[in-house]
Amino acid sequence: MNATQAKQVLLTCRPAGAERAEPEVSAALDLARQDAALGEWLRRHQRFQETVQRSFRGLPVPAGLAADIIARSRIVRLPWWRKPQAVAAAAVIFLLLGLGAYWGSVWHRAVHARDDLSTFRSRMVGNVVRQYTMDIVTNDATVVRGFLLERQAPADYELPEGLNRLPLLGAGVLSWAQERVSMVCLQSPEQGTLILFVVNQAALQPAPGPSPEFQQVGGRMTASWSRNGKVYVITTTGSRESLQPLF
Repeated sequence: MNATQAKQVLLTCRPAGAERAEPEVSAALDLARQDAALGEWLRRHQRFQETVQRSFRGLPVPAGLAADIIARSRIVRLPWWRKPQAVAAAAVIFLLLGLGAYWGSVWHRAVHARDDLSTFRSRMVGNVVRQYTMDIVTNDATVVRGFLLERQAPADYELPEGLNRLPLLGAGVLSWAQERVSMVCLQSPEQGTLILFVVNQAALQPAPGPSPEFQQVGGRMTASWSRNGKVYVITTTGSRESLQPLF
């Protein structure tokens, strides 16, 4: 993860939000602690958030406002748009609309910018760390492919010879950016369970190359690669040295 990717992740992270526990948010915060420029950007961003929150909390509701409005209306019947309360209400509405447009644009940029390999990889590993369940348990490859095809998940995946030799345990289906993700579980005598994720390449831009890219994510080793319109990410508790020979 580089500084630009970290900013995209942290833009939607609240100062004390529960999402700080997510792998990509944790990685972005770690990078901010190491990168002085990124750390300063994060501090400015958090100060801005805190200022906005204080501004909202500081908007008082005047005591006796209802009685004051009634009393003024009996003395002088001003057009509604000229009344002080209407002007104040309009100012608040414009402030809310402006902030809504700003945060809407921030969210839109962050959501679309986060459809990348780094975020996909972190999310998939996070799913494994938090809750690992298979929808179907079988060692029959034909049954697994039929199950995935029926659920509109990638079923025509192609594995390197080393991975293809490993026994199947089962499979499941996850979601990413409105795409179905195939989860295929393999058994390795040396490393235990390996979990493979397959998604259509159109869902991840830019996609990895045909050669595996190894990356440590959340205490697990991963390898990522592309082949024939599909992106593959596999994760294991083993080391890179134990995973690499399978390719």
